[in-house]
Amino acid sequence: MFEHNSAVYQYNVADWEIKKSKIKELIKQGRFKRLENFYSDRGQNYYLDEFLEIFQDELNQFKDELGVTEINVTSVWCVKYDKGDWHVPHTHSASGFSGVLYLDYNDDEHTGTYYLNPITNPITDETDIGCPYVYEGNITIVPSNTMHFTYPNQSDKVRSIIGFDMKFNRRNK
Repeated sequence: MFEHNSAVYQYNVADWEIKKSKIKELIKQGRFKRLENFYSDRGQNYYLDEFLEIFQDELNQFKDELGVTEINVTSVWCVKYDKGDWHVPHTHSASGFSGVLYLDYNDDEHTGTYYLNPITNPITDETDIGCPYVYEGNITIVPSNTMHFTYPNQSDKVRSIIGFDMKFNRRNK
């Protein structure tokens, strides 16, 4: 995926079962709305502080790899995809980074998020579309302006993710 000009960061969540239990307890309190093709609690941000606390280690890994002094998670939400649900191609912002935490995900039955490289491959003259290998407890982070989408969920099992958007500050020289 993204052979040229790519920026995909991936992290394995430590102590996944404990963290999964904590975040799912918070999500149960949410008010999900049916959008066009899925359910989401986006725009509520009611568990933002708890998300930052639970996933502090993984966010710090990203911050260190990126080389910034701090990151500001501006929003966090959950999306649930029932059978047949999907997400149209979209971006999140012209700046910053966006992440996907695979919460309820069976890699035998679900597909991950697909990303479109905005720059045509200079060797093949084709658009690079790809899905990095993901699994439950994986966090994938890309620039917020990266076009992405999901295919329809073909499973009877709900596929759910936690999405989040971030801004960052550069290190002082």
